[in-house]
Amino acid sequence: MRCYQFVMKTIVDGYNLIFSFGWHTNSKHSMALERARDRLIQELADRIEMDQRREITIVFDAKTTPIREAQDKLSMNGFQVVFARGHDEADSLIEEMIRSHSAPKSLQVVSDDHRLQNCAKRKKAIPIKCEQWLDQLEARQDQRVVSDLDSMEQEIDSKNTRELESIDWMKEFSMDEESNSESNKDSHPKLQQKKSFNPFPPGYGEDIS
Repeated sequence: MRCYQFVMKTIVDGYNLIFSFGWHTNSKHSMALERARDRLIQELADRIEMDQRREITIVFDAKTTPIREAQDKLSMNGFQVVFARGHDEADSLIEEMIRSHSAPKSLQVVSDDHRLQNCAKRKKAIPIKCEQWLDQLEARQDQRVVSDLDSMEQEIDSKNTRELESIDWMKEFSMDEESNSESNKDSHPKLQQKKSFNPFPPGYGEDIS
C-alpha cells in the first residue's frame, strides 16, 4: 500500500466529475482524455483559491495517460493529480486512499459512485456528490465576490475619510470669513465711510465777525 505524504482533505473522482460537467466523450484516445482532464483542472482552478488547491487530490484512471504524465502523481495548477497506476481503475486507488487516510473524518470524497460513497461512510469520511460539491464551490465563489466588493467599498470610504480628515477646517473657515469681509468692504464703501450730520447749510455763519 502506497503512502501519500501530501495534504489531502478532499479526494475527487476525476472522470466522474468530468461526466457531471456533461463533457461526455466516446473517444478513448489518450489526447481526448488529456484535453478533458486539462479542462476540468482549469474549471476547478477558476473556482478554488490557490491556497486551498493543495488540499485537493484529483484521481484519474491510468490506462490511457499520455507520456508527459508517466509519473504516478504531479501538481497541476496547484492541485495534486494522481494516476491509478497498478490498479484496474481509479475507484480502487481511491478506496485505498480513504482506508489509509490518517484522519478520515475530515476527508471529503467527491464522487457519484455508490461504491466510493459506501467506502467513505464506512471510514466516517464525508461522501459528497459531484453536483453538490460544484454548487458549494459556486456559492463560495459568489461569497468571495461579495466580500471583495465590500472590501473595495470600505477602502473607498476609508480613503475619503482620510482626505476629509487631512483638511484644515479652521483654516478653511478663516479664509472664507476673511474673503467675505474683504468682499463686504469692496461692495459697500459708503457703509465704511459715514459722515457726521450738519443741520446748517454750507457757508452759514461765515459773515459773522
